[in-house]
Amino acid sequence: MEKDTKRSVKSRIVSAAWQLFYEKGYNGTTVDDIIELSGTSKGSFYYYFSTKDELLNTLSLILDDYYEELEKKMDPEMNSFSKLLYLNYETHTMMEEQEKVRETRILLGGAGIGSIIAECALRFGFEDIVIVDG
Repeated sequence: MEKDTKRSVKSRIVSAAWQLFYEKGYNGTTVDDIIELSGTSKGSFYYYFSTKDELLNTLSLILDDYYEELEKKMDPEMNSFSKLLYLNYETHTMMEEQEKVRETRILLGGAGIGSIIAECALRFGFEDIVIVDG
């Protein structure tokens, strides 16, 4: 149960952050905005994330949550190929609806993981991505 609660708090923070990034832009969103919308505390925020920038690495969590939602809607009788087509179609439809996301700039840096995050960001609809690899 404690693990579910921790995941729930982190999930609320991540969801609130991405909603605010969408509505106000990354630069227009403060940690206090995220805390208020998520109904959590600064202590909880900083338990999971050192900075607001770290939230950019949570894009895969958003997609995982979306896939879980879609899985519940799928017909259990669908074969694997049909399920993949369904997930692909629904995910791309969701991305196309996220027009404001394309305006958000992303700067990625790191060893290896940057390319994975960049690919997720591109699939989610971001268009202005700078990757720094050293």
